Amino acid sequence: MNALRHAGTQELSTERLVLRRYTMDDAALMFHNYCSDPDVTKYLIWKPHQSIDDSRSILHSWVTEYDNPRFYHWAIEYKKIREPIGSISAVASNEQQKSVEIGYCIGKEWWGMGIMSEALSRVIAFFIEEIGFSRIESFHDTRNPASGKVMQKSGLQYQRTIKKHHTNNQGVCDCDFYALTKEDYYEKQGRVCPWALRSTLEWEYHDTEWGVPLRNDAQLFELLVLEYMQAGLSWQTILQKREAMRSAFDRFSPKIISRYDGEKINKLMNNPSIIRNRKKLEALPVNARAFLRVQQEYGFFWKYLWAFVDHVPLIRSPVEPDDIPTRSELSETISKDMKKRGFVFIGPTIIYSYLQASGLINDHLVRCYLHKK
Repeated sequence: MNALRHAGTQELSTERLVLRRYTMDDAALMFHNYCSDPDVTKYLIWKPHQSIDDSRSILHSWVTEYDNPRFYHWAIEYKKIREPIGSISAVASNEQQKSVEIGYCIGKEWWGMGIMSEALSRVIAFFIEEIGFSRIESFHDTRNPASGKVMQKSGLQYQRTIKKHHTNNQGVCDCDFYALTKEDYYEKQGRVCPWALRSTLEWEYHDTEWGVPLRNDAQLFELLVLEYMQAGLSWQTILQKREAMRSAFDRFSPKIISRYDGEKINKLMNNPSIIRNRKKLEALPVNARAFLRVQQEYGFFWKYLWAFVDHVPLIRSPVEPDDIPTRSELSETISKDMKKRGFVFIGPTIIYSYLQASGLINDHLVRCYLHKK
């Protein structure tokens, strides 16, 4: 699983707002526009500021944190008046689960204008698309349903209510929890290749491997094996059995696999965790030896493969899934050449899928968020 791509508090923009870093010059406007108002802080954990010095003090702690790439705290500036009218930030995060909790507040003068949901929606997009968070979370005091409406309008979905969960300026309170997963975020926008929505495994594969230009012989051999093992089966099945095959096939080492004999094939046929198709298993040493011969001739297999596209990925622009072919003139050419070199189970359809997976062909739909990456 890919690590989060922390970037710190970056300036973001919407139709009406600029979300930016605070500066010490914001103290007076911050105090007057929202921090001194008890109605704004009613369901928050911090008390209304009694003076500009209070605002200046908290500002100093935020400004000094901006060098930290894991610190996310924005001033919500209303373009119409060019003043900060609220605040939105990451109040907690979990690196392992790749989740982040968002908190916010806005001056009473700007309530009911959709400004807060506009800011929250932009921050959600930033956290998912740019930083790589997989889950966005937020919660509110059940006595503050307006905050829940902001969350709903921004795409977060109600999860549950927890009694006596939190303490704010009103004392101990019950809380409604909301969340949005990366999968739901992209699915609602239609901004992902539809096949990746069938399972979490396929989504992760789509996000981290499929279409990424691959110039690593070990990974290219593994992928080649997986592609022909998939023939007649679903890709989800292959991904489910991938680790088992990695273990059974000696980490997909072509040198070791090239020495597989009948006894080894029989042993593999008795392994219920892998694809038990004798012809496919018998193809393992055949393809491993062919792979090694190409390496000996070209130095690296990837140099042989990428030469077919002049070492530059072919970027296609399919609008709908039906626009993506199952084979092409290129895959037929490569399949034919590989067969001459001794490879088996590598017809033009399998090779086209292989070229997509290894990034020689970019077949992400134009609306997919990975199409231009």
